[in-house]
Amino acid sequence: MSAFGEARHLAGLNLHMQSMQAGSKIARVRGGGIVLSFPDRVTAHVRHRSELTYRDGRDGAAYGDELFAAVERFMDEMLVAFETHLPERFRST
Repeated sequence: MSAFGEARHLAGLNLHMQSMQAGSKIARVRGGGIVLSFPDRVTAHVRHRSELTYRDGRDGAAYGDELFAAVERFMDEMLVAFETHLPERFRST
């Protein structure tokens, strides 16, 4: 599953199913920084956060880096597609 697909599943969970408490009970201080444990890869719709597992040791920063890298690849591919398929009338001579 792509980073975008996983983000879609996680977005639905976070927008509609998290508790109303502020903060996170799974954030930890390590090496002078805060580490937010992040669930293992999500490959299907999650109905409740109890369905999530935390065995792979992922953290929120690593997930964010992965997601932003996917956005960057997507944008690069879109630019290449636009440049490759630019109609003749728009090409400089």
